[in-house]
Amino acid sequence: MTHLLDEALAPTPCMDSDHPALVKLAQEVIGGLIDPREQAVALYFHVRDAYRYNPYQIDLSIKGMRASTVIEQGQGWCIPKACLLAAMCRS
Repeated sequence: MTHLLDEALAPTPCMDSDHPALVKLAQEVIGGLIDPREQAVALYFHVRDAYRYNPYQIDLSIKGMRASTVIEQGQGWCIPKACLLAAMCRS
């Protein structure tokens, strides 16, 4: 069972949860929060509020969909922002 969970939580091309900037940011956002629910809520609000939603600059390439690209650009549309949230939760 652990093997399946590890496989499901592994980084992917779009959810690059092992990217150093993403890992550092996720740790900063959750800070000293212990409760997983509180951590998830903090990560959600961070992604929602810290990155501009921009549906007018859609890049469908792997790089354009990558979670770390949202961090680099400070914006994204719904799919890359969802990838960022999932990657931060995985990290």
